[in-house]
Amino acid sequence: MDATAFLVALDELFELDRGTITSADAIRDIPGWSSLTFMGLIALVDDELDITLTPDTVLACRTVGDLLQEVGLATHPARQRAA
Repeated sequence: MDATAFLVALDELFELDRGTITSADAIRDIPGWSSLTFMGLIALVDDELDITLTPDTVLACRTVGDLLQEVGLATHPARQRAA
């Protein structure tokens, strides 16, 4: 999964139109943010990327871009995951 696919998966998780969520968005300001989508986000990362995020790690991410960096999907070459 790359960053674009991850953003699409977030749109689906939050039941938003494709392309709604961007890396610049504040995580807690995403429409539909709730305890259910919060847990869904953790499950999504675990299922799709095989990365276990703690709730504190997610909450420490201010933006979706911060989350992308945390899971290794940021566009910075040094942080990209191997395919």
